[in-house]
Amino acid sequence: MPTPMTRDAHNDPRPGRPAGALTKVLATLGPACDDPRMLAKLVEHGASLFRLNFSHGSIDDHARRLAMVRRIGEEKAMPLAVLGDLPGPKIRVGKVTTTDGAGIMLETGQDALVRGGLAECVPGPLPVIACNYAPIAVEVDPGDRVLINDGAVRMLAVVSDGEQLLCRVTHGGAVTTGKGLNLPDSDLSIPATTERDERLAAWAVEHGVDFLALSFVRRPDEIRRMQELLRAACRVPGSSKGPGGAGARQA
Repeated sequence: MPTPMTRDAHNDPRPGRPAGALTKVLATLGPACDDPRMLAKLVEHGASLFRLNFSHGSIDDHARRLAMVRRIGEEKAMPLAVLGDLPGPKIRVGKVTTTDGAGIMLETGQDALVRGGLAECVPGPLPVIACNYAPIAVEVDPGDRVLINDGAVRMLAVVSDGEQLLCRVTHGGAVTTGKGLNLPDSDLSIPATTERDERLAAWAVEHGVDFLALSFVRRPDEIRRMQELLRAACRVPGSSKGPGGAGARQA
């Protein structure tokens, strides 16, 4: 077990302004951390930045965990910071139905088809992986990576007929319902932020969240768009309720 850290080990007078420590240990908050004693242990062992995963949980869940971090920071006199991780646009695998319930197993070296706008995947010798992004076969070029489940399954696009994408599996694994599908090399028309992201960002500013993480950024204008939204939220009177106006400061 690592040695618990002291107040001096978090040598940072306020979030985002480095003093002695130039890095932070990040911990994601979830049901396992809802006990204040567990959160206190994380702080004692070095965690100084806590992530709210806006892809999961309710606003009430996030508000409760944010308040708990603030309370423990005050009790321990430590400058704990909170990061709100925006979901961004989600491309997801369609429904997978198999007799054994284990999902579609893709083996390294085999081929698979990826098709957008299809509700259900089709198992077989040449499986069809359905997803909710209709123009995928048009916007993904040969050689682009196709990642499923945070890269647990990896493929390369080979060729497209405009309706479906033939891919070669470079790292096999199971494909199951609702897993995320990421296209890091492709220039997609899907926006980096959704209406839900904008609402969550405004909530984060209002409640003094220190940092925001924007997922799936491809172009500088996507960052500028979020900066404009944050500035607008910060101009609302009384919009930053965090200690010292943290939300406005980081925005």
